[in-house]
Amino acid sequence: GYLDDGIHSCQSENFVRNEERTSSLKNVSAIVVRKTEIDLLDVKNNKTALLTNESTVITCRIVGKPLIDKESVNWTHESKAVDLSKNFTVMKGEDDFTWVSVLNLTELFVDLSGMIICHAGTSVKRSIYLAIADKVYLEDPVLSLSSMEEIEKDNYATISCAVSGFPKKSVSLSVISTNGDNLEISTPRSITEKSGVISRKHRMGCNDQEFLCTVRTIAEDGRVIEQKGTVLAAPVVTGCSDMLPVIAGSAGAGVVIIAI
Repeated sequence: GYLDDGIHSCQSENFVRNEERTSSLKNVSAIVVRKTEIDLLDVKNNKTALLTNESTVITCRIVGKPLIDKESVNWTHESKAVDLSKNFTVMKGEDDFTWVSVLNLTELFVDLSGMIICHAGTSVKRSIYLAIADKVYLEDPVLSLSSMEEIEKDNYATISCAVSGFPKKSVSLSVISTNGDNLEISTPRSITEKSGVISRKHRMGCNDQEFLCTVRTIAEDGRVIEQKGTVLAAPVVTGCSDMLPVIAGSAGAGVVIIAI
């Protein structure tokens, strides 16, 4: 087992010429030496797939007896071209055997994608992969109804979404009708230009309530980062059965009759 810090007694027995001799050394102060360990690497909100210009905080916890020098705690990027030396702080943890180092990354850029490494001395390290993709700018969806405020059930409306600022990896754009089932009404399609508009005709249903454009960006490591635009309210759809239960009653009698 492991020996704890504190005061301990030591006793030894020797046999000399068939005689047993016992000697004791009491009240010896013992300091247990344990190798340095990094036992926690925490990322803010558990997000490792991020967009450019966002920010994140990564926390590294180093434990050791004796504790390494504060100057021995460091952060690096797998690409030596990225300098993290000005982005982190080191502070004492919950006891004298713990350092806590916080790496604060702001205004993220694509080249920061890759392994972020926390070092404790020269031999102990932990790493985590950040995936960062360029932010895509998504304009509000547009619903074309030929200037009509209402549309007949089963008639078609055109929904358009404009997007710009595409990243290096592929981008797909979807138009979503949030009618309770979050029905996708357009097939995501890859866009390669720096800007573009995707339009889809949609057969209006009685449950259509609003529309939403969604962009799915593939980051450097293949992770999908989803961005959503603003919601566009759907027009009034006519020709639907809108007979709701009618509540009637007599105030004097205190009786409520539900007519169906």
